[in-house]
Amino acid sequence: MVRDGLKRKLTAILHCDVVSYSKHVSSDASGTHQQLSKSLELINYEITEYGGEVIHEAGDAVLADFRSVFSAVEAAVSIQQKLTAEDRNLEFRIGINLGEVIVDRNTIYGDGVNVAARLEGLADSGGICISGIVYDQVMSELDLEYEDLGLQELKNIAKPIPAYKIHVEVPSTSNISGGKIQSTRKGIAVLSFDNLSNDPDQEYFSDGVSEDIISTVSR
Repeated sequence: MVRDGLKRKLTAILHCDVVSYSKHVSSDASGTHQQLSKSLELINYEITEYGGEVIHEAGDAVLADFRSVFSAVEAAVSIQQKLTAEDRNLEFRIGINLGEVIVDRNTIYGDGVNVAARLEGLADSGGICISGIVYDQVMSELDLEYEDLGLQELKNIAKPIPAYKIHVEVPSTSNISGGKIQSTRKGIAVLSFDNLSNDPDQEYFSDGVSEDIISTVSR
């Protein structure tokens, strides 16, 4: 959408950075840089795997957007699980918001981005904080542990924002298959129906029932 010469879009925004990054740098600049590079490589890979796009990197911070709030939250959970499972010294916080942004010069701007960055500051080390609008979209679809933080006054944001923490459960390494954390999204399977009649020519009826159910559930 273009208005006033500016391109806008509605998107799910993910913002993350390192907890106490300056403190890590002051104690071991070289080691921190090496750890950060490895962590950012993992984060960028997970964002791409879940259909997101890395918009901008600045020091220890990453800004990304997703077409789907589900994908953004699932990517965040996978990032935190994998970073924790690898027992790295650096801990990240992640904030996620859904909002309209301005697209200009290969990056995004606006309150939607600012809210995501402020929410990240509310997250626990190794945790995730989401806005109320994101929670409303995912709470019944993604089986996660949510904590209601109520309305939050965020710096330079005009109105208080409902916020929720997501407490990330760290899986055992046996639950990590093919380098990707198993999705938390619920699914349903439709099995084939048997033809219980004595007429093999009626087989197409059972196949048709299965196909109709799959089509209906997909919609």
